Amino acid sequence: MLIDTKKIDKLPLSGQIELMEAVMGALGQNQTDFEPPAWHLDDLEARAQELNEPEKWLTFEEVRETLKS
Repeated sequence: MLIDTKKIDKLPLSGQIELMEAVMGALGQNQTDFEPPAWHLDDLEARAQELNEPEKWLTFEEVRETLKS
């Protein structure tokens, strides 16, 4: 299936958000057929581990400065 992304680009932001919500709704209804990729569980486990290490957390300002550089 090919989707003409040029048509999506021409939608106003509210239309793009509405389209995204429709797609997310459809995905939610079809989730029983979905097999997540193996890397996804690894990523979730790594993020859960990070929650147990608050000394490594960054403040909002630290993240902002990292993104600026």
